[in-house]
Amino acid sequence: MSLIRKLGLAALFATVLGSTASAGLVPLTTSVVSEGDNFRYTYGVTLSSNNFLNKGDSFVIYDFAGFVPSSSDQPAGFSFSTAATSPDHGRTAPNDNPNVQNLVWTYTGDTPLIGEIGIGDFSALSTKPEASAPTDFTSRTHVIDQFGNMVSYDSITSTTAPAGSDTTPPPPGVPEPSTLLLLSAGLPIALGVRYLKNRKLTTVA
Repeated sequence: MSLIRKLGLAALFATVLGSTASAGLVPLTTSVVSEGDNFRYTYGVTLSSNNFLNKGDSFVIYDFAGFVPSSSDQPAGFSFSTAATSPDHGRTAPNDNPNVQNLVWTYTGDTPLIGEIGIGDFSALSTKPEASAPTDFTSRTHVIDQFGNMVSYDSITSTTAPAGSDTTPPPPGVPEPSTLLLLSAGLPIALGVRYLKNRKLTTVA
């Protein structure tokens, strides 16, 4: 019996038992703890019943302000990446600020995971304090349709992420860009006045 057929029978069996409707991946728990000078945000993610997590399926936590590079932690069988803007999971429409990093976890295992199970804790560090804001969470999983075919299933829900902007102001003593622009515009005028003054003094002498 092929793997797809086995998975289809598993889904049918779950339906007969009265499992709930598909919901994709869901961040059931979120916690924040201080870690040195930063803050670790941890998401406990669950795969809903009737869903299959296949190789290449993924989920995205949008607008994670203050992300600390190389600070992610995830279970075996998952890879991590970041993106300023993430490709939408098909039929979802998340809010996505291109100035703030998104966190992306992708399943790399060869064996599909079958819901309803917790797939583990996923975390990352932020420089932002524990002042969380609502943000979008999208995922792509797979389900068996009414014809027995395995098809992609996209979902969107809400979670929390560090609040704030990733844009940092210039350090003290460094002029703002607008100030530099004014200085550059006024410098030729000042030099011209100085040149004319020196020329006039030379003529008088």
